[in-house]
Amino acid sequence: MIGLNKANEEFCPHCGISLQGEPIPMEKRPFYSNYTHFSRKIGIYNDALDRTDQWLCRDCGGEWDVECPLINGVPSLGHDPSNPRNRGSRIVGRMKIGSIDAEIPIAWSRDDGIFMEEFLNSTKNGFVFIDNQISLKSIGMNTILFDYNALNGQMYDYLIKTLCSPEVNEPINIQITTPDGEMNFHICSVYYKGFEEWRSYRQSFYEEKDKQEFVDYLREKNELKQLEKTNISTKDRFLTITINTNEKDPNLVVHAKLIPDDQSLS
Repeated sequence: MIGLNKANEEFCPHCGISLQGEPIPMEKRPFYSNYTHFSRKIGIYNDALDRTDQWLCRDCGGEWDVECPLINGVPSLGHDPSNPRNRGSRIVGRMKIGSIDAEIPIAWSRDDGIFMEEFLNSTKNGFVFIDNQISLKSIGMNTILFDYNALNGQMYDYLIKTLCSPEVNEPINIQITTPDGEMNFHICSVYYKGFEEWRSYRQSFYEEKDKQEFVDYLREKNELKQLEKTNISTKDRFLTITINTNEKDPNLVVHAKLIPDDQSLS
């Protein structure tokens, strides 16, 4: 493959960076199979097979088979969140918040506390992490993402600017794209969390009263007036994003509720 079509942007399955290169001049596109953009991935030639059989990411050095099927622009390497030793894709999805013109890779973490330093700094957009035991295929009552230098450490500034804009009169959406499709969420609660707090991270709900306590907690903690009338209940499923401010200040916590498919704005 010499290039990529604009509508078929690809992403590295290891570090999540876009593989779409510079635009191909219009007059030269017939010579490049009418592709619209050059590709940033590098082909690895196999002498024994007499063909290119692997792609290489020039940013993180990750490799993958040319035959890997593309799912939402990401080569599927068979990621298994129940197996931390799995060598499949570390990128399980991408996240877009409101009108912010950037997609943030969602990477799975390892249970030994090592956040795969070999590729963490390979992309300028950073990551958000999800626990390796959690699957985005079927999210529970509360699914948590942890900020790691997302948007080059600027996600907090971008988000606060968006949330606090006087022009924002409608719910702000968060879109999660995975190999299984898209999920859309409405932001419903935003607040600063002290380090001693734990209820923001709660994921086990054994009884209905546990769910109700969590929903009440979201209402109580919310600090944005425009979100006060947001309707949330124990039947909703929530996405929780904890965002780094700095080492001295508490983290910003953003909760968003899943929009059912028949109400999705996507």
